[in-house]
Amino acid sequence: TIDVSSLRRGAWRREGASAAERARALDEVSQAMSEWGFFNASGHGVDARIAARFEAAQRAFFALPKEHKTRVKRQADNSRGWFDDELTKQKLDWKECFDFGAQDGHLDGRSDVDGYNQWPAEPADFRVACEEYYAEAFALATDLAAAAALSLGLAEGYFDACFEKHTSYLRSNWYPLCPDTSANLGIERHTDAGFLTVLMQDSVSALQVFHDGEWTLVPPVEGAYTINVGDQLQVFSNDRYRAALHRVLASEDAERFSAPFFLNTSYGTDALPVGVADEDALYSPVNWGDFRRRRFEGDFSDQGEEVQIAHFLKAGAASRAGQ
Repeated sequence: TIDVSSLRRGAWRREGASAAERARALDEVSQAMSEWGFFNASGHGVDARIAARFEAAQRAFFALPKEHKTRVKRQADNSRGWFDDELTKQKLDWKECFDFGAQDGHLDGRSDVDGYNQWPAEPADFRVACEEYYAEAFALATDLAAAAALSLGLAEGYFDACFEKHTSYLRSNWYPLCPDTSANLGIERHTDAGFLTVLMQDSVSALQVFHDGEWTLVPPVEGAYTINVGDQLQVFSNDRYRAALHRVLASEDAERFSAPFFLNTSYGTDALPVGVADEDALYSPVNWGDFRRRRFEGDFSDQGEEVQIAHFLKAGAASRAGQ
């Protein structure tokens, strides 16, 4: 677990944090992103009352009868809303979800890539609780993106322009009890497509990361958030940081709730290696709008092989890009 309080910016930065603390935290984050692609963050500054209201609201929403939730079901032309039929690696996940997010930096926007947000009539406080927590998660995520820039030898605000018209989204997950865990997973193995993810977990251990040839549990730490590298950051870092494969186990004994916040750039952003000579760059540019569109199409229905950043590797480039 890494204390990231010295890496926060603006009003969230811990008063009195020393340069030595900041340098130590940057080094710990860099090592974790390079070796594991995951770390638990304490000292994050997220308002605990806002987080608790959001967690209660998502539990209340998933407890509603299915006919209430299907009124805001996502469709092939709109990625936002409720669903229980997502595919990962062409396999059905054992979960229900609700997604909402920004188009061009605004929660009330629309786009040809992700569509528009749909809000249920119940619970009455659901939208407010979701939007309040979204703002907290976005602030933390962009500060961690700034830390990633510093660790790559770039200016702290190097990536800020990428997020001015960001397309980040927040997902609420419910993993119901599963009668046959030998045949089902909560989520199949995958990497996250965007820049980085800020994950709220409950107390049930089910998240696993693939490391050194085996699956390792990433247990929840009370009061901390789990952070993981996405495909975009792996490309920007030229494979210095890894978007690790991870999955979620299904359980016969305990339901589980989680909420990943996916920090995503603007649709027009091209991810490409930074701070390296052209001849050392492992990737051709990866346009986020196109990559996101193709990933959602594969989540919604079986489109065959899912698009990966490995498809953008330059000829002869050796990489840890996830398959």
